[in-house]
Amino acid sequence: MTIVVTAKEDYDQLGVWRHVSAAAGQRYPTFEELVVVRAQFFPGPEQVVHVIPSEIKNSHPLANCLHLWQRQDAPSLPGELMN
Repeated sequence: MTIVVTAKEDYDQLGVWRHVSAAAGQRYPTFEELVVVRAQFFPGPEQVVHVIPSEIKNSHPLANCLHLWQRQDAPSLPGELMN
């Protein structure tokens, strides 16, 4: 498994986010593998979201890469979607 961690990034009006990319060689990471990555890089009860970018915007150098994001300055999702 290849993991790339991006330091906190400030997206102005979109907030401050932490980003982790996970790739598993010739295949996409499994859900179970993403759960382990989440526990290692986003400890705690805060919400973490999995984003599947469009093919047009997915210019990541890792093949078969999935992305986890966590907002650092506010909840990642609106309150009604948090549960």
